[in-house]
Amino acid sequence: MMRKPIITSLLMVFALQLSAQEQSQQQQQGQQLPKAQEKRLQKQEEQPNIDKASLLESLKKVNDHWQANHKPEVWAFWDEAAYHTGNMELFAITGGENYRRYSERWANYNQWMGAKSTDKPNWKYQYGEKEDYVLFGDWQICFQTYIDLYHLHPEKHKIARAKEVMEYQMSTAANDYWWWADGLYMVMPVMTKLYKTTGDKRYLEKLHEYFEYANRIMYDQKTGLYYRDAKYVYPRHKTVNHKKDFWARGNGWVFAGLAKVLKDLPAEDPHYNLYVSKYKKLAKAILKSQQEEGYWTRSMLDKDHAPGPETSGTAFFTYGLLWGINNGYLKEKIFLNAAGKGWKYLSEVALQKDSRVGYIQPIGEKAIPGQIVDANSTANFGVGAFLLAGAEWYRYLDKQQDNQLDKPQNQSGNTPERSAIRISTIAENGWANNSVNAVVFRKNALVTFKNTQYAAYYDADQYLVLAKRNIHKKEWEVLRTAYKADAGDAHKSISIMVDDKGYLHVAWGQHNNGLNYVKSITAGSLTLGTPEAMLGTKENKVSYPEFYKLANGTLLFMYRDGGSGNGNLMINSYDPATKKWQRIQDNLIDGEGKRNAYWQTAIDDQGTIHLSWVWRESPDVSSNHDLCYARSKDGGLSWENAAGLAYQLPIHHKNAEYAAMIPQKSELINQTSMFADDAGNPYIAGYWKDKGAAAPQYHLVYHDGKNWQVNVLDFRSTDFSLSGAGTKRIPISRPQVIAWKSKGLLNAALIFRDIERGNKVSLAWCRNLQQNNWALTDLSQSTVGDWEPAYDTELWKNKGRLDLFLQRVEQVDGEGRANNKPGPVKVLEWKPGQ
Repeated sequence: MMRKPIITSLLMVFALQLSAQEQSQQQQQGQQLPKAQEKRLQKQEEQPNIDKASLLESLKKVNDHWQANHKPEVWAFWDEAAYHTGNMELFAITGGENYRRYSERWANYNQWMGAKSTDKPNWKYQYGEKEDYVLFGDWQICFQTYIDLYHLHPEKHKIARAKEVMEYQMSTAANDYWWWADGLYMVMPVMTKLYKTTGDKRYLEKLHEYFEYANRIMYDQKTGLYYRDAKYVYPRHKTVNHKKDFWARGNGWVFAGLAKVLKDLPAEDPHYNLYVSKYKKLAKAILKSQQEEGYWTRSMLDKDHAPGPETSGTAFFTYGLLWGINNGYLKEKIFLNAAGKGWKYLSEVALQKDSRVGYIQPIGEKAIPGQIVDANSTANFGVGAFLLAGAEWYRYLDKQQDNQLDKPQNQSGNTPERSAIRISTIAENGWANNSVNAVVFRKNALVTFKNTQYAAYYDADQYLVLAKRNIHKKEWEVLRTAYKADAGDAHKSISIMVDDKGYLHVAWGQHNNGLNYVKSITAGSLTLGTPEAMLGTKENKVSYPEFYKLANGTLLFMYRDGGSGNGNLMINSYDPATKKWQRIQDNLIDGEGKRNAYWQTAIDDQGTIHLSWVWRESPDVSSNHDLCYARSKDGGLSWENAAGLAYQLPIHHKNAEYAAMIPQKSELINQTSMFADDAGNPYIAGYWKDKGAAAPQYHLVYHDGKNWQVNVLDFRSTDFSLSGAGTKRIPISRPQVIAWKSKGLLNAALIFRDIERGNKVSLAWCRNLQQNNWALTDLSQSTVGDWEPAYDTELWKNKGRLDLFLQRVEQVDGEGRANNKPGPVKVLEWKPGQ
């Protein structure tokens, strides 16, 4: 770009005065690499040898070095704004609040604006650095970061100027706003981000109109590359060797911009295939012009025009290639080697020992013969491009670790690490902006009937999606239903069950609202009928719907009637023969208007219902206290305690049996899990903080046939506190518990997720419960975010196989929404050794 016109003109005059021989000599001298770096560029067919942790540490050092030496209180022009697009990508993979705060300080300094003129009739869009060039794309790229920050903490002022400027621009008759290649990176993603934020289709319509104008004046059909702008079109402009001159950074801007557009563009957009086509053709052209050493020269098709490595174009190309591989647009076997060579150059040559990023061509608009670009050449926009590429390489490594678990481990032994693990993918488009698909109280996320396993989740558009497969295969049949819910409320999870006739029952979208319940139209079908009532009474304030199946085939439907702190437990019973529901408990546990029970349930092999709960005095989670127990041997009609003494119903806080006494404000979590072994003994898993303890710990409370026992799994060191209402973002998940006998010993396992272990799918296994000696391992190699475990209870009961619903999700405190791309929905299978 023409950022410093006087300096650029002088350089042009100087270059024209040189003879071809003089130019060649100066290029050779100016671009010569240190010998140590020449050696590091050998054997480029090898992929960079780096693990995720080392990569992340390197990226943090680069960004920390930059931020330590550059205050964020600077203007919002293109060069600074381009850096912030990289900073926000690093924040996305690390969650580092220091990175978010840095960008927010920058946004606040600029009043969440680009150019600040309010005189709309005189707004301009040719090149200009003054405040009246509001419509010039270099002043609009800042809106990308403002929108990203808005989605983290939605406040209208953060995107008010972006909407004002872009809405005004769209109201004009002009379509020639993007007259230079760089502008496609600066503004195209702004259009798709604002569409995604507002739902206003004008952003996509104008995106296409402006993009078509850019293609008419800059796009070269034969090569698939972009000229920097119209004045560089061949043959008007040529390289020193009379070739077409395609500026690497200019094409990098376009390629990275298209990747960002495809990230947010809905597939149903009428011009979706156009963007995909341009992106893929550009990727192929980029592949052809890469140098053996991994970098791209500044003039892509004439390496002698301005020879030597250049980082900003290389980084944008590497980012775009990796993004395409990670998101299924580019074939890994074709493009990965080029991406790997690009990152090898970036990480081993461009990156200096003090964490500076070098070999960045200074501000300009073309490849300039004779211009010195060396290890000391650094710039904000180049650092941003480096961070973009590094973040995508991290995502690639993260995905590869997940894929490793997709292979059966046929090893012997009975340790968790050596047991068979397999992963199957249901779909790639699971809703990931909160934890609604991956909360512990889903009964059920997965359920098996005979040899068919069913699954349910919300997709990216918040539709209820159903899937099924043969339990011995990995391929799933998937059907998006006609039903939606507000998936942004993490309470509104989906629960499913199959009755003994093979009909699928589904309840979804419940949090103090009317019942959403439907059955499949035929046995074994994923197609659902129309919503229906069960009994028609006390179905207006339904929360936490859960299905269970008794040994005789009867279904139970349990839910809370009322709000947090004063709701009642309801139980309905379904007879598959008559296809009728009846209510068997209208208020099993009575909060007496002062509290309510948060329960968990298990059904043993004999059909006994085991029920435990914590009391909560108010919507504040810190008011959770105590752990109580009851069981029913007649399908829920009558209830007794662990000693077999009958309860006088309803159960209340004075006559309840207390399995463990736990005070309020003990960081006690509600709604965890229960299990019952072959002997009918109950197990309850949860976490709380004992008096005098340094941190909350997982606990296993179980009845050994005589007394209640409490085992503490004392392996955690990170403290945290629970308080407030709504869904919480907590550094550990609520656990699931299973138990089984092996070689005469009673085994137990807790499945959980803990930030101390990298938020992976983790397992605590005790081989002899009486000794309380727990071993820890991980069933996944990569993070699952804020996931909580939900498993196929029927499959475990019948075949001893643990199938976990798996999706990486993020939960914002309260009912906030993260700004995540839809993610893969998977099932992790594990069968413990005997």
